[in-house]
Amino acid sequence: MKLKRSWMQAAEQLAKTVKGLNQMTFLEKIYPQVAAIRQISTDEFSKDFLGMGASYYRSMKARQLDASTSVLVTLMERLGELAIVMRSGKPQTLLLRVADRYEAIGEEVGREIARRSLQQAQHSKWVRETLYRIVNNINSERERERDAGMWSAPPIIIC
Repeated sequence: MKLKRSWMQAAEQLAKTVKGLNQMTFLEKIYPQVAAIRQISTDEFSKDFLGMGASYYRSMKARQLDASTSVLVTLMERLGELAIVMRSGKPQTLLLRVADRYEAIGEEVGREIARRSLQQAQHSKWVRETLYRIVNNINSERERERDAGMWSAPPIIIC
């Protein structure tokens, strides 16, 4: 009985592996786009863009796992920061093009974050309403801070 179960588990794992060989994770689609803008190793990408350890991207790729939403938010923030830096100072055509590319990749990451959020429609109505109320309260507090001269960006909620 145990032998049959372990054989079936092995067959299921093999099927997942074969299926996974044909599918790229979201990060596997993004990394080459970033590397096309700036020569960057996977270790640098993991550290500088994902805010993780040097082997994070390689490990996730080898295991065919996708990055968490929080890692994607970090990636999107970094891409946005780089776009802003490229646009600062004296306008130069090349830097503006690079900024546009970083922004385009950032928007692609944002779409993935939004797609994941929409997939979580199983949340109860109470959870959604409570989260909306909390975000509205936080935004109201931020508006008061802004009016007092202490502005900070509004929160983003992903559910």
